[in-house]
Amino acid sequence: MYRLKLELDGYWVRIVGRDTAVAAARARRPDILFLELPPGSTERLDVLTDVRQAVRRPELPAIVLADSTSGDLERQGARLSAVDYVVRTASSR
Repeated sequence: MYRLKLELDGYWVRIVGRDTAVAAARARRPDILFLELPPGSTERLDVLTDVRQAVRRPELPAIVLADSTSGDLERQGARLSAVDYVVRTASSR
């Protein structure tokens, strides 16, 4: 959903996995990072620090997208200066 909206607004969007995020960021120097976290993966926030260090932009804006409403996850995102924290809710079908 976010990819489509951003592309329709004229942005170039690249979706990469955790293992390739640093290399992709070095190659393309992003303007913003959307970090999507699966449930129970608070330890994956460290990729934000890794990407920021790789592109030498400690202020690189980041938005964390997560299925978790964990206060711990929100605190970690705040500690890493995430611009926003978006909780996705599962739709009941």
